[in-house]
Amino acid sequence: MTRAYRAMIAVLLALALLLSGAPPALAEPLAQAPAGSWLAQYWNGIDLSGGPTVQRIETGINHNWATGSPDGAIQSDFFSARWTGSFNLPAGTYRLHTRSDDGMRVRVNNQLIINDWNLHSATERVAEVQLAAGLHTFVVEYFEYQGDAVAAFWWEAPAQPTPVGVSISPLSGPAGAIVQVHAWGFGPYSQVTVSVAPQGGAAIHSHTVAANVSGQIWSTVTMPQSAAAGSLWVVLAAAGGQQGTSPAFRVEGGTPPPTSPCGTHYTVRPGDWLYQIARTCQVTVADLLRANPQVTNPSRLYPGQVLVIPGIGVPPPPPAPTVTATTRYNLNFRPAPTLSSTPMAVIPAGTTVSVVARGPDGWIYVRYGTRQGWIAGWLCTIYGNVGGLPYRAS
Repeated sequence: MTRAYRAMIAVLLALALLLSGAPPALAEPLAQAPAGSWLAQYWNGIDLSGGPTVQRIETGINHNWATGSPDGAIQSDFFSARWTGSFNLPAGTYRLHTRSDDGMRVRVNNQLIINDWNLHSATERVAEVQLAAGLHTFVVEYFEYQGDAVAAFWWEAPAQPTPVGVSISPLSGPAGAIVQVHAWGFGPYSQVTVSVAPQGGAAIHSHTVAANVSGQIWSTVTMPQSAAAGSLWVVLAAAGGQQGTSPAFRVEGGTPPPTSPCGTHYTVRPGDWLYQIARTCQVTVADLLRANPQVTNPSRLYPGQVLVIPGIGVPPPPPAPTVTATTRYNLNFRPAPTLSSTPMAVIPAGTTVSVVARGPDGWIYVRYGTRQGWIAGWLCTIYGNVGGLPYRAS
């Protein structure tokens, strides 16, 4: 073999080795995503090393690839990803959520908030972070080992204070009329001062009522006997710097409606039941239930429980407010307001349901098809005043 021939063979072997070991082409680098979106970067391999194989802009992190992969250039097992985004947020405490199979970690402004960097099946993690108003950078990193691949991240914005609302019934009547009052939007167990005042004037008398766990009160006030026919009066409800004002009550001429022999309130005694109380107080069971929306089960009354007794012949209050919720994600439809209860169904993202009642810790009781159950209210867009709905514990 000549020296020239041997040199040519050596060159050809070196070229073959060079081509066979060449790394895959890398994605063109992207500087960053527009504010409010994510720069998504994907690697073959679980350690996010080197330049990313795939880069693209994504509007959210909500992926369930099952046994597939994010892209044809990414293998279905042993891959990793990083999402980087900047978001302009108001001040408050944010609750961050991850759901991943396998590892995921989250940094906010270079601070590690969630660290779930290990092998596991689809698991949700939650953490809270306090943020000032302004632009904040989120970095979410993920790796998939083998099997199913799930990667999701979202946050709950701080709850905005609920406006205080006050409704009264009736909206007109003679001087001395007893008026039913419903107010909502206060903190749990707040001491709420309920007052009567001429429209645009100062309160002339008041009393205090303790709000329930959902910040609602039910009470009664008596319009002044000296109120002139045609004058307008309002009911004020205030606690902790919050205040609401009712629609105006118009005083009409004539005598006030008769009051119940029980007065304006009745304290339940052992052995009492709803029909017997209604008959004793000379009101109907329907009127008694309308005046006491906190009684969700008429067959369960407790000694010491205080019931509002409506005036005889007082018109019923206006119907309950209409409240709907539209799901932002696929949500579990549960029989109880806990994450441990077994779902009855999954309500698809974008579905609008009627809200029947408000529950503990942000859960809402809704009607879905022919059934009623619980969903996570903090993962929905809610239309209407949830605080005006009855509270339900389970």
